[in-house]
Order: sequence, then C-alpha cells, then structure tokens
Amino acid sequence: MTKSIKPRKPKLLVKAIAAFKWVLYFLANAIFLVFIPSFKKKILKKSWKQLYPEFNLFGKIGLKIFGIESHLVNPHSVELDQQFIIAANHRSWFDQIALMALYPKNVHFLAKADYFKVPFFKYCLNNYECIAVHNKKLNHKTNAQLNEYIDRGDDVVFFVEGTRGSGRSLLPFKMGAFKQAAQTGLPILPTYILGSEQCLCKKNTLLTVNKGNVVVILGKPVYFTPDNLEEQVEKFEEHYRKTHDDLYVDYDKFNAQKGLKSLRPVLGFGDV
Repeated sequence: MTKSIKPRKPKLLVKAIAAFKWVLYFLANAIFLVFIPSFKKKILKKSWKQLYPEFNLFGKIGLKIFGIESHLVNPHSVELDQQFIIAANHRSWFDQIALMALYPKNVHFLAKADYFKVPFFKYCLNNYECIAVHNKKLNHKTNAQLNEYIDRGDDVVFFVEGTRGSGRSLLPFKMGAFKQAAQTGLPILPTYILGSEQCLCKKNTLLTVNKGNVVVILGKPVYFTPDNLEEQVEKFEEHYRKTHDDLYVDYDKFNAQKGLKSLRPVLGFGDV
C-alpha cells in the first residue's frame, strides 16, 4: 500500500504566512509593551510590578502566534515569591518571551545597548525596564541600573553564556551573574530553557519560525560567596552542563514518543 505524501505549501506562501505572523507579533508588542503600559504608567501611575498582567499576556500571545507551546516545571517547589538572580541558557529570541509567559512575576533582562537605539524597540525595552549592556560588559551605568532594581527587590535574568548560542551546546559561562550573587547575597536560580532553538535558532531567518514546545525547568537555588568564587562557579557550571544535557535526553525522548504532557513528571526527577 502506497503511503500518501502530504503536498507542501509553496515557499512564497510559507514566507507570506510567516511575515503575517510577525505583523501580529509586533502588533502585540505595540499593544502590550508600549501603548497600555505607557498609559498606565503616565496616567494611572502604575508601577512596573503592577504591569505584570500586560507583560505576561504579551508573552503568552507572542508564543501562540507562532504555534509555540510553553510549560514551566518546578520540581523542587521553589518559592518564587522570594528574590533571585536567574541564571539561564540562551538559544533563541523566544527565551525571553517564554520567561515572560511562564514566570509568575516580572523579571529584568539584560539587552544589547544597540537595541535601545531602534525607535520601536526602545519603547518596548524601556517599558519592560530592560538593562542596557555595552560591548557585552557591565559598565558603571549598567551596574548602577542593575543595583537599583536589585535593591528594590526585583529579579534579574542573566543569560550566563553572555550571548545567544547556536544549537544546544553551551558556551563558556560569564562571571556577571555570580559576582552579583556573591556581592548581594541573593541566591542563583538555575533555569534550563529547552526547545526554543527548534522554534527559532540563531542561524535561521525570522521567516523560518517553527512550531514547537518550550519547557522551562527550575533547579535548586544556589548561594555564592566572594571567597573562592571562581571555584564555586566552576562547580556550578559543571553541574549545570551535565543537568542541561540530561534534561534534553528526556525532552527529546518524551516529546517525540509520548507528547509533551509526559515531560512534566519525568523532568521532576533527579538532581536538577
């Protein structure tokens, strides 16, 4: 019996659909990251924390537009109402969107200073209170803004590789997040983002976004001290890399064979 082959859509049509999805995505940006937050901040005098419903809704809508499902797994039942420095891997522009959609409160992201010069994006970044990073370094201005947000009790996300990587292999870790943790006494929350590279990786164009499943897994909080910090970071990185690779084995196996719902209990086992 000959297996029927599903006809493929013409490439031009595929690109047109992808472009339309980006139009919807930027429309959501304009509504939930620019217009509504600006109105509520200036007219209603709402704080950044009070804008969580709009930012969270944007994250959920942004993923749904591209057919991306997202799930948060917290196997150790970490109390997320306490303050953390979040240390995560970074493979896709959808990493930030997934965290906005899944995390139960607003978090600050570090972003290239060049993005703040782009007319539309600068309003999005400023309303979400992202932190500008110049030449991949935490200069005096960056540290001042970072310390301001930490002092008022906010969570900050550090993509510990310092940039967006290609594929799944992790790049060497940077020290920024760990220095902040050691100086402030705040715990590092190890965070593993799986599957975003399948949706949009660094090598792909914006017109090649794929449907997929993004899973965010939270590990056990870790404290750092200024003494022998590099040695502590080395041990953390070794454990993070092994856990990251082990989690991807389960992600691939259960995502392919049994569906994403089976991932929840499986990813809850082991020393994350």
